[in-house]
Amino acid sequence: MIDLFINFNNVYYIRKAMTIWGNAEPIVTKLFKISDELHNEIESESPSQKKIDDLLKSVYIINQELTALEDDFSYTLGEGSRWLEGFVLKLLFSIAITVETTGLILTISVSRNIQKGLTEIIRAANSFAKGDYGTRARVFSQDEIGVVADAFNQMSGELQSRVSELAEVNQQLRQQIVERERTEAKLRRTFALLGQHVNNTPLGVIEWEQESSSDDAPRVHRWSGRSQAIFGWTSAEVSERSAEAFGLFFEGDAERAADARRDLTEGRCPRNTLSLRCYTKQRRVLHCQWYNSVLHLKESGKITILSLIEDVTEQVAALENVHRLAHHDILTGLPNRSMLHDRLGQALAGARRHRQGVAVMMIDLDHFKNVNDALGHTIGDQLLKGVAARLCSRLRASDTLARVGGDEFVLIQPDLVDQKGASIMAHKLIDALAEPFFVDGNRLHAGISVGITIFPHDGAEPDGLLRNADMALYRAKRDGRGQYRHYSPDMDVELKASRSIENGLRQAIEHGSLTLHYQPTFGLNDGRMQGVEALIRWPHPRGGFVPPANFIPVAEMSGLIVPLGEWILRQACHQAQVWRADGRRLRVAVNLSAVQLRQPDFASLIERVLGESGLAGPALELEVTESVFLDPSKSAITRALYEVAELGVGLAIDDFGTGYSSLGYLKRFPFTRIKIDASFVRDIGAEADADAIVTAIIALGRGLDKAVTAEGVETDLQLNFLRAHACDEAQGYLLAQPQPAHEIAEETRVSA
Repeated sequence: MIDLFINFNNVYYIRKAMTIWGNAEPIVTKLFKISDELHNEIESESPSQKKIDDLLKSVYIINQELTALEDDFSYTLGEGSRWLEGFVLKLLFSIAITVETTGLILTISVSRNIQKGLTEIIRAANSFAKGDYGTRARVFSQDEIGVVADAFNQMSGELQSRVSELAEVNQQLRQQIVERERTEAKLRRTFALLGQHVNNTPLGVIEWEQESSSDDAPRVHRWSGRSQAIFGWTSAEVSERSAEAFGLFFEGDAERAADARRDLTEGRCPRNTLSLRCYTKQRRVLHCQWYNSVLHLKESGKITILSLIEDVTEQVAALENVHRLAHHDILTGLPNRSMLHDRLGQALAGARRHRQGVAVMMIDLDHFKNVNDALGHTIGDQLLKGVAARLCSRLRASDTLARVGGDEFVLIQPDLVDQKGASIMAHKLIDALAEPFFVDGNRLHAGISVGITIFPHDGAEPDGLLRNADMALYRAKRDGRGQYRHYSPDMDVELKASRSIENGLRQAIEHGSLTLHYQPTFGLNDGRMQGVEALIRWPHPRGGFVPPANFIPVAEMSGLIVPLGEWILRQACHQAQVWRADGRRLRVAVNLSAVQLRQPDFASLIERVLGESGLAGPALELEVTESVFLDPSKSAITRALYEVAELGVGLAIDDFGTGYSSLGYLKRFPFTRIKIDASFVRDIGAEADADAIVTAIIALGRGLDKAVTAEGVETDLQLNFLRAHACDEAQGYLLAQPQPAHEIAEETRVSA
């Protein structure tokens, strides 16, 4: 019996419980390893959702196994407890029989001691079976019952230790599971927020995937809502398809797109940016800016490309429009003076290399002013368009026809072998206009006169060639119009008329015969007169005034513009100070020539005139036309403009939109005001293009923080349009005509 108690550990139920525990140990060890691997994957820079899902699945399976072992372990302990109780009863019965043979008294004594010890062992076993693993049998006898109790206590202590270890492992596992669930929830929230940001960003987001070992094109893995808004395809329509499969790239740009993709996938660069034309689902062409980056995922064997796409179609159209405005005539679409100079320079350079000639033809419409005066500028503009179209129909692809003035054109004819080729072309141009034009029910004839000059015979530089062509044109007009004339040196005789004007102008300056008239400008916000523009007037001996267009060019060519301009400056500043002394704080504007700006002491002259008159710098505004930007002395003009600006004097760009129209110069030079040319204002309400151009110039001025003044306002329609579009100031015959200083009314105001 003693051996039975000593070998208590060999009982079936105890042995089975120990076996279950031994089976659980490697599973728990495996669980720890998977938990560490799961934690490392979640904290990695690029966690794999597939790997996380696989690890979580393994954790779930192990949890099921441990739960089953725990249930089996508890059941085995319960069965062992019940066995122990039966064992004790059998033991008592055996002892009772033994005692009976040895004597009643000894039996009673022994039975009590044995019963007491066994009762304590049974109590401890029942408590242990119910989960009280810390219970012990309190038996202190040295007999067989004590040995059984010691064996029981030793077994329960070992089981308690194992259960505590298992509880600690379970607690750690629960904490890891809680942490994992918290991390998963955080990741889900992060991915959800990221998805919202991706869909809300103004850029389209496309994620492409490609197997590292495959040469196939990447396929769409993610397609944001903005991508759908830009291109029209839904995510379901493009998912797992390559760009080639659904025709994303414009044919002319598809190869560039493929080259850029290969640069990424083959590791030549980690990112790139490029502009591509793309198709929408409806096969409309868009201009898009692509920002691409690549990740090479070695673990998964995949290549991921992230593309951010910006639809810049409107910006490209705006830039093309700006370029067109800067280099083309708005009315006819022909190159303007700026592009003319560029093309002429290229033609002369090519002619020098190939030892060929270049013909430069100055073309002017005969009696075009009569059309404008009789039928209006709208009809005149339509006629100009028709003339330009017919002239272009007679040209070669290498020829350049530019519009340089109201009814003036210039033709550049390169690759010229001899003068005869230029004569043939001039004949073609004149014959092209032989047939009448029909404009708005009017049958109109538009003849032209042509002046021709040949490089290198008649000049080697663009300005000289244009000047000589103009002389030849003058001869053609003088000889009856509808003709062409080649330049010859004897045409200088025709300069006699201009020299006569020059002499008369010189005398007028010396004798003080000139006068100034002032045309007011009005603020469209409050209707008050804000300033005046000083306009030169030359009284003619036989009455009236000599048109400024007749003598200003002569003054510029002869250099008289310098003393004339100084006289105008002094008179205008003096008059402005007189008004200010009377409490009328008017700004006075004075027109400048490129010749004046080229003078080395021009800024010093302005400073002296302001000092002598007492006029503050901000009360003076100097106006320059866009033609000054074509002057060869750009550096001197630039320096003069900045020196004048430092005196506080305002600078205005006059006749904006008719010449060079360079937005770069608006930014580079210190202009404070833009004056919209009257030709655009005149067509407000009649030409949609004119409305758009005027609106664009006003917006441009506002964006560059420059005041905008509209010239040539002659109708209420024009005035209301300008006021509705927040133009700052207006000037024109509707508001006030040029008048002597003493006639400028003190309280002149535009009606609201």
